[in-house]
Amino acid sequence: MNQIEIERLLAPYPDMLTVGEVAAVLRVHPRSVQRWAQQGRFAVVRAGRTYRIPRTDVLRWMLGEESTTHAAEKNR
Repeated sequence: MNQIEIERLLAPYPDMLTVGEVAAVLRVHPRSVQRWAQQGRFAVVRAGRTYRIPRTDVLRWMLGEESTTHAAEKNR
């Protein structure tokens, strides 16, 4: 998929996606998304016990680019 196709796929979703929404887009189990969020692969916002993931970060991740948080962790 190229960037335009991915942007079209994510267009119906709000700016901040839930773990379930990201899992549906990526076609993976929600636990995988939670684990990736905990590992810093996504820039996340904690809302109580849940995560909200910016749509732009999902786009970046789908394009194969690392989040700045994850890149910083790898360089330690």
